[in-house]
Amino acid sequence: MSTKMGRLWGIKLDKAPGSYRKFTGSNYVYCNTNNQVCGLIDRRGDWVVAPSKMEIESNSMYDQSSAYAVKVGDKYGAIDSTGNIIVPVVYEKMSIFSNNRAVFTFKGKSGIVNSKGEILVPAAFDLPTFSSTESGLTFFKKKGKYGVIDQRGNIKIAAVYEDAVYTNISDKALPVKFHKKWGVVDSSGKTVIPFKYDDISLTPDGYALVTVNNLKGVIRLDGKWVKKPCKLNFTAQGFAQGLMVIESEGKYGYMDTKGEIIIEPKYDDARPFSGGLSPVQIGALWGIIDLTGKLVSKVIFEYVFDTFEDGVLLVTINGKEQLLNSKLEWVWPKQ
Repeated sequence: MSTKMGRLWGIKLDKAPGSYRKFTGSNYVYCNTNNQVCGLIDRRGDWVVAPSKMEIESNSMYDQSSAYAVKVGDKYGAIDSTGNIIVPVVYEKMSIFSNNRAVFTFKGKSGIVNSKGEILVPAAFDLPTFSSTESGLTFFKKKGKYGVIDQRGNIKIAAVYEDAVYTNISDKALPVKFHKKWGVVDSSGKTVIPFKYDDISLTPDGYALVTVNNLKGVIRLDGKWVKKPCKLNFTAQGFAQGLMVIESEGKYGYMDTKGEIIIEPKYDDARPFSGGLSPVQIGALWGIIDLTGKLVSKVIFEYVFDTFEDGVLLVTINGKEQLLNSKLEWVWPKQ
């Protein structure tokens, strides 16, 4: 089913307005909104699933699920990474896949299916939003309260919480709201972070970003502060190569895991580090810095797409997309 299309980014997939690519796990979702077609492209730029009249939902870039929710008309189903239909396109709704599991909705009730198309939990629950832990735990809702079920639908934590956060959850960290305050519990319901915060979220690397009295802080799951509540803002990507992007009065910099500011907030935007490099915005253009904050490239890029992924970075220069590697050499097109 693979059709050679050239290199990863910048390839001539379709230059018509409305075309776009979205990173999802190990593949890229390509859609053209004018022709209403979608397909999957791998990291080499080859078609894995050729474009067709089928809308493909993009999984999280941090998720490596091998299946994708699809929509045909007003019905939902799922395909595997080769384009085979693994869940019939007959359902009212289908979530994106998380840890190789997704929620489907049938006659107003939701169940869980895995990336092999096997129904793990029949459509009998209210699952308003879906994200699962490594072992398959997820939140369910009953009579306005939230609890936790396992991947077979067994109730692990009774529905007693007022709200829940689904992003970046794990068996050790489930953010929930109780008595109007946010905290974190583990898979047994034991309190990990006390219920005393006005807001809370988790980073992919297992830190909690908390808000109290309009101040924000970063706390580890063992309860120790990385940064006590202050006037800084912290990005949800967490720490990358030991540094987290922070924001102060509209300027961006970097903080380490001890809570010390390593690179002062002076950029107009910034991305997480990868391979010792990070794109930063200075005025209207972007350049690249190293872990010390030293500029290692000219500030010439009109836009950068996320960060160095697998050692390459997609940038826009002179209105054209180009691919740059971590040695700051042009990969595509050849110079």
